[in-house]
Amino acid sequence: MAYLFAKSDVISPAPIGKTLRYVEWIMLLIAGIVTTINGIGYVSTLEFYVTLTALATCTLLSFSFPIDCPLWQRRIYITLGILALISTRLFTEWNLEILLYLYIVKSCFLLKRKDVIILVITMAIVWQLSLVWGFMPRWEQTAEQLQVRMSDYLNHPEKVLITRLINDTGLYIAASTFSVLLSFVVLAERRSRQQAVKLTQQVKALAAQLERARIARDIHDSLGHTLTTLDVQLEIAQRLYPNHPNQVLQALSAAKDLASQSLADVRRALQSMREETFDLQQSLLVLVDRLQQGRSLDIRLRTNLPALSPYVGHQLYYILQEGLTNVQKHAQATTVYLQSNVAEDALTLELIDDGCGFDPQIPHTGYGMRGMQERALIVGGHLKIDSTPGQGTRLTLTVAL
Repeated sequence: MAYLFAKSDVISPAPIGKTLRYVEWIMLLIAGIVTTINGIGYVSTLEFYVTLTALATCTLLSFSFPIDCPLWQRRIYITLGILALISTRLFTEWNLEILLYLYIVKSCFLLKRKDVIILVITMAIVWQLSLVWGFMPRWEQTAEQLQVRMSDYLNHPEKVLITRLINDTGLYIAASTFSVLLSFVVLAERRSRQQAVKLTQQVKALAAQLERARIARDIHDSLGHTLTTLDVQLEIAQRLYPNHPNQVLQALSAAKDLASQSLADVRRALQSMREETFDLQQSLLVLVDRLQQGRSLDIRLRTNLPALSPYVGHQLYYILQEGLTNVQKHAQATTVYLQSNVAEDALTLELIDDGCGFDPQIPHTGYGMRGMQERALIVGGHLKIDSTPGQGTRLTLTVAL
């Protein structure tokens, strides 16, 4: 049993199938030795072959533990083992009852609870009937063998002691080994449950953290941009009011549109949590049309997108929305190209502008770039940003299909 202990004296038990297999091998070995020693000189040919067949059948069955097989195969497995043991009860005087208990333990792992209860009750009846059925025809032979054995034992009392020692030692080794290994399995299962509870708590904490990050991204990508632009328009209105009051109306009108857009963004975010479909192609057309209204930025859309899941579509939409908004706010670009390329196993989206560019190596404190990278990772994609000061920016997003 040394394999059960690690160097740190921490118990590392084998799986239940292996544990029962080791126990069964020990029991079969002890049963074979005890049967051979006790039966020398008193064994008939029939008894020898029946016992040998039963032990061989149990040995072959011990090499498998069909816990993942269909129920009918598990029932056949248990039935074959029990029939082999009953045959020794019917045709021999040897007792392999301890192996019967092992098959009852196996049935607890392989069969349904109702089947186990039926098996235990049935075996309590069949096992005793098989004793009566097998004992009566062998009564005369058994009586003769008992007389010979008693005479031998009286002349050689040391044989009684040796036989008793062998039987008791074998039973003790089999029972104690089974008890120890089964206890190790129970302890391991208990530790596994404790670890599962800890992992569940960690998963809940991680899920809450991811949900907070998602909400932060959604607020930033939907309301953040619109409210920023609304603030700019209101600031323009404040500056124009003293000297150009006639132009304030235009700024306020734009602010009103942005406020309406903010409300629409909130409604769309709430709706996206419930809707079962999302057309990314159509949503990009609406986004481009909205971003080009009253602005000199020329956005050229060249996409032909395949059908995507609503979740993936939403994440790609927010990434592209963030990219286009950044171009509008920081790039000083006149033309932006948004194009797609669909391969057999991947979708590639490119956002290219002719603006001032920037140095990607310089750390950015804003949340937008980080949110784009997080969304790309969430859908199993890859986001690459190539930019050089004075030469524009290329954003490449690749997602597996």
